[in-house]
Amino acid sequence: MQRLYFIILLLFQTFLIAQNEQLALNYIDSGEYEKAITILETSSQKNNQFYSDKLLFVTNN
Repeated sequence: MQRLYFIILLLFQTFLIAQNEQLALNYIDSGEYEKAITILETSSQKNNQFYSDKLLFVTNN
């Protein structure tokens, strides 16, 4: 039973992370760079090259 709860929690967390990162990309597209920076800096994908490039793009604009 605990294993089931763990799996559900893991899936839920993955969904939330993906949702936050999509929100950051939407902020970038709409020009709201400060909001995007906040999300990208706290992202679990900090080591991902794509998100690092997006963060550099946002901080340079």
